[in-house]
Amino acid sequence: MVNYPPSDDLLPYMLWMMLRIRVAEEKIAELYSDQEMRCPTHLCIGQEAVSAGITAALAPSDLVFSGHRSHGHYIAKGGDLCAM
Repeated sequence: MVNYPPSDDLLPYMLWMMLRIRVAEEKIAELYSDQEMRCPTHLCIGQEAVSAGITAALAPSDLVFSGHRSHGHYIAKGGDLCAM
């Protein structure tokens, strides 16, 4: 659980996570036209802070369920980008 006020290393970590999510989302958008992803894709570009902020407040054992624009939640919770 996050202790408030945030520690000195939390904010840089959250920025790094937001950038990681953005780069992954941009790569998905770039590759989508290759027709190898055979499902609708709803990107979370512009909403990276939500995923980074929510997961920063969770314990490692907490579970997250997301049904729409969920790439960011998966990545921020520690999901494997290659497996995704």
